[in-house]
Amino acid sequence: RPVAVTYCPLCNSGVAFDRTVDGRTLDFATSGSLYLSALVMYDRQTESLWTHFDGRAVVGRLAGAELEMLPMSTVAWGDFRQAHPDAEVLSRETGYDRPYGRNAYRGYDQGDEPLGGFFPGAVDPRQAGMARVVGFGDGDEAVAVLTEYLAEVGVVNLELDGRPVVAWHVPGTASALHRDRVADGDDVGATGVFFTDGSVFTRDGTELVDDATGTRWNVLGEAVRGPRKGERLEPVTHLDTFWFAWSSYRPETALVG
Repeated sequence: RPVAVTYCPLCNSGVAFDRTVDGRTLDFATSGSLYLSALVMYDRQTESLWTHFDGRAVVGRLAGAELEMLPMSTVAWGDFRQAHPDAEVLSRETGYDRPYGRNAYRGYDQGDEPLGGFFPGAVDPRQAGMARVVGFGDGDEAVAVLTEYLAEVGVVNLELDGRPVVAWHVPGTASALHRDRVADGDDVGATGVFFTDGSVFTRDGTELVDDATGTRWNVLGEAVRGPRKGERLEPVTHLDTFWFAWSSYRPETALVG
């Protein structure tokens, strides 16, 4: 399945898309432009411009088209490797001399507001612009959970489109936007959002436990121990991002925490 994975440091969001439109496979690259302080992509086939945050074509021949967003999480390499020890990983031996693993935006996530020259709008006053949130849903169903709150309580049980949803947080993932080396950044943890059968989850260390069976789950929504071992929860497409970005693209969002 042709997939594009994009990351924008200015709005601190990693997003994955199916990169087919009307049966045509597109190749994406970075345009160098921004919209609301978020990366703007272009496709090499038509040079249309696409917003990274929600996968919409906004300028060019494909304007009005929309990419299908795919569920993904930004997690610690150690957590991913433990869950998938045989997975492939992109090599740093690319033929180019680049400082992979270094942060070009040292201290960016330590402020309260986005860079004014890149974000001309007003920040929703319910939170500081650079507050980290876990966002999911759209329109009247959009929800943002404060990451700081989620880290404190471990798990929040909610509903989306009438279905039970669990959002959780586990420690161990470094901020990509703090220190010179990404690996040295503050521990901001990782999050997951999943549909459930109505079971209530609690956090125990870096694992999640459902009250119905006592099964233990990892941050990727995979049952690792207990009666349901081997099962996977259905993921909800969500974004780990900054409040100014989420509230700009989802102005009707509810705020939890």
